[in-house]
Amino acid sequence: ALEAPSLVEPELARPRTASSRFLAMGAKRDVYEAGSADEEDEEKLDPGRARAFTDCICIPVFIFALVCLSFIMHYAFKHGDINKIYHGIDWNNNVCGVSESVKDDFYLYYCSKPGTAFDPSALAASGMASTKNQSGASVDIASAGVSVMAASSNLELKFPICVSKCPNSTLTMTSCYQNQKMTKGAKHPITGTYTAEITYQFDLVQDYPSHPVAHRYCMPSDNSMMAQLRATIQSGADATMYHIEEVISAWRVLIGVAFMSIILGYLYFFLVKVAAGPLLYACFGLSSLFSLAAGAFFLYGVFFESAAQQFQDHYGVVDMNSTAGVNTTGNVTVASAFVPTTGNKTLDAIIGFVLLLLGVLIPVLICCLKEKIELIMGALEATVECLIDMPCLLIQPVFGFAVRAAAFCLALIGLAYIVSVGDVQRYEASEYLPSGVLRTFDFEDDELPYLFGYMFIAMWIYEFIVAWEQIAFCYATQSWFFAPYVNGRKDISQSVWLVGFVVGITYHMGTLVFGSLILAIFRIVYLIIWYIHKQLQGSDDGGAVNAAARGVAAACMCCIACVESLMRYINKQVYLIVVVNSNGFCTAAKIVVQVMLSEMVTFALLEGATKAFQVVGGLAITGLGAWITWLVITTSSYFTDPDSEHFIASPEYVTIAAGVICAIVAGMFMNIFDVVSDSILMCACLDKKHRKENGLGPNECLPPRLRALLGKGSKEHFGGDGSESESESE
Repeated sequence: ALEAPSLVEPELARPRTASSRFLAMGAKRDVYEAGSADEEDEEKLDPGRARAFTDCICIPVFIFALVCLSFIMHYAFKHGDINKIYHGIDWNNNVCGVSESVKDDFYLYYCSKPGTAFDPSALAASGMASTKNQSGASVDIASAGVSVMAASSNLELKFPICVSKCPNSTLTMTSCYQNQKMTKGAKHPITGTYTAEITYQFDLVQDYPSHPVAHRYCMPSDNSMMAQLRATIQSGADATMYHIEEVISAWRVLIGVAFMSIILGYLYFFLVKVAAGPLLYACFGLSSLFSLAAGAFFLYGVFFESAAQQFQDHYGVVDMNSTAGVNTTGNVTVASAFVPTTGNKTLDAIIGFVLLLLGVLIPVLICCLKEKIELIMGALEATVECLIDMPCLLIQPVFGFAVRAAAFCLALIGLAYIVSVGDVQRYEASEYLPSGVLRTFDFEDDELPYLFGYMFIAMWIYEFIVAWEQIAFCYATQSWFFAPYVNGRKDISQSVWLVGFVVGITYHMGTLVFGSLILAIFRIVYLIIWYIHKQLQGSDDGGAVNAAARGVAAACMCCIACVESLMRYINKQVYLIVVVNSNGFCTAAKIVVQVMLSEMVTFALLEGATKAFQVVGGLAITGLGAWITWLVITTSSYFTDPDSEHFIASPEYVTIAAGVICAIVAGMFMNIFDVVSDSILMCACLDKKHRKENGLGPNECLPPRLRALLGKGSKEHFGGDGSESESESE
């Protein structure tokens, strides 16, 4: 009679048919009588209540934002041209193939610097007796009285021009811009008004063989000329394309690396499951030892080393006003051991003592917080058990990554159209970089709202997609957590994460919209302040006023980034409350804050432990996968024999690609580990809170270690067998 309804939802006793399973796990309980419970009842944990539609008022706002986005894109398609983004720009700010004067000239061409003029008699012998004028008609060069300059081995990188096709021989010539001259007319005797005439000088310059790159740029075929571009640009296009092609040709190796990294991820999870305690205590021990060693090293420098000598060894700088560190010949002496220093002995002493204190406090805190650490280890073990029971969760990040990547690409395309509405200007980064590649865009005052409006809505949509993925994770995790054990394993469907997506978009779309809106507001505010900070940084007016304003803007950016990170962490927990309790965002956030304040130390320890396991796991999987790849492709004749069909000439690039693949897979594993561990700890705290409020015994559906740990706290209210004690009954 004293037993209250279990926290396990009825739908987890799954029917065996696919359709009824779907209805039971997600689409049941579609009737909810608004106002049937007061506010206090809403805040109580009650997973048995009917699943409700949450924060529905936010959905029309989101739809309105999508309508505004369609109007913005209509304006961008009408007034913008995406070709402004990646087409070359000539010396006169004309976008090749876009601007009216160069509508038919798609390629950006760097003329060679003119050499000596050709002898007119030699032009006919070389096949360059005629050329085309501005109207396209053929004219004789000798009769026109125009000189043709021979091509030199140096490129004119500052004055590129637009051409209809890339020259492919030295038998043609191009009219290339050289310079401009201003001639001033006579001044008005009274007002001083005068007329200035600007003469733009062009010369016919012999072409050099070139080839098109990216269908937009003419790159020299000559290696010495190409080297000039490679010296100014970070890497040559030919070399990059060659190495990319080599990596692609090793696709069999990369597929094997992907499967190997997945196996390494499961092995790491197995290691965490069987040795979570030793690994966690090893991390604490290493942190303590490192702090003690670093503190002792700093204090050694304070009491036994000269600060001037430390600075000299560290920075290679000698104080010319002192003879310390300089021998009789004026050479800098080298210390036998390097000691870290800030150059200030007082500050070094403070850092040293703080590190020593931290090294001592870590083991003390471990002893004082032993029960909390045991709970953390139980949550970590339960996390691994959940991932082993539901390997489908490892597919979800792949699906989510594909959706987010597609949304990100579409957002970039839309942003390109919005940006192309502005007026394009050639940007000169430095005198050593070629012109015509970099550019800036100037916007009218009435165009900036379109730009910031698009960015805000795009961020909102992206955050909505991320929130949708998170709520599916939360639904799957809480379903596993509260599912009963059958023959030693949780009886849970592998399609539960798909049901989570359906539940999220049908019942809790309003909550997802509201949560993603909060993060989007933080992001757009951060972006606006960053823009203001950049404008102040680029202005020389105002002196100290601008310096103070820049400092205030930078401080605001740091504060906003900090609050955004906190909200992003809380949102994950809010979505868990929503799928468990069917509360709205604000009510769920209140529950999360209450639980986290009551278990602040536990959540802090879990976050630190999870980050430690994530870093160790990510580095281990990436490093081991890359090392095995290097070992195989550099020792096996299958890849080292030049006569082999699968010969790899540059194994370092294939190894780098393998490392990137391992890092991506490791990131997916570690991200799942982070989300699931947070969700499981929150579920454990919610279960503890629910059973304490309702006078229930330990939950038999909990993982064994968590059940044992959480059961200790219930002995104050229950007997050893979970029955209610006499004092509690009274």
